Amino acid sequence: MRVFICAFSGFSLAIPMRSVSSLTLHEHEAAQTVEYNMENRNTYVSLPHLFSLPSELIRHGLVLKSLISGNGDREDGNIEDDNIIENKIILLTTEVKCETEIPGEDIFPIPKTLGTIRFSALFNGIRFDTNDVSDTSGKPILFLNTGNLVQIIQKEAAA
Repeated sequence: MRVFICAFSGFSLAIPMRSVSSLTLHEHEAAQTVEYNMENRNTYVSLPHLFSLPSELIRHGLVLKSLISGNGDREDGNIEDDNIIENKIILLTTEVKCETEIPGEDIFPIPKTLGTIRFSALFNGIRFDTNDVSDTSGKPILFLNTGNLVQIIQKEAAA
C-alpha cells in the first residue's frame, strides 16, 4: 500500500495515497479538532488535536478525494475540479515525512481488545516498524481509515 507518513510524538501515521487528491502547505494554527470554513465550505480536521497533541506544529494539509458518482459529478452536484479546493475535507498534520510503499503482509489488524474503544475505528491496521521506513525511528505506524474518519465527521456535522 502506498502511503504518506506523518510523524507524531510516540507514533507515526500512514495515510493511504489513494484517498488523497493533493498535498498543501498550511500556515495557520488550528484552534480545535474540526473547523468548518463558510467561504469555501471546507472541513479542516486537525490530526494533532484529534490525537491530543495540540502542541505539535501543523505544516501540511492533505486534501481528501471527493466521492464521485458514475457520471463524473461529485455527490454535491458540482463538477470535479482538482484545481479548486472547496467542499473538501482537509486533514491538517505535522510535516509529511515521506511517501513509501508498505507491503500488505507488514500491516497487522488492530487488536480486537481495542475494538471496543470508539477511537480504534479510525485505524484499519498497525505496523511495528523495523526501521526500514525513513523517519519513523522504531515507532509503531497506525494506518488511518479515511473512510471511517469521513463518516464520523459527517455524522458529527449532521448532529
